[in-house]
Amino acid sequence: YETLLIEIKPKKQCIVPKKESKTKRRYLTEMKTFLINKAKWDAAENYAIHKGWKFKILTEDNIFGEKK
Repeated sequence: YETLLIEIKPKKQCIVPKKESKTKRRYLTEMKTFLINKAKWDAAENYAIHKGWKFKILTEDNIFGEKK
């Protein structure tokens, strides 16, 4: 068996936000959220490696299947 460390996040928080058609404030808020998440994911990945585990991020696509 293998041990997984899992983070569940909305898909939109897992991709770098695009500035197009957003206010500056909204873009900066989304970028801040992404960068905080990225730092957490990097730390979680390092922790998992140290423990011999795997780290995985799940989104609604993984849980409910991709919407078309």
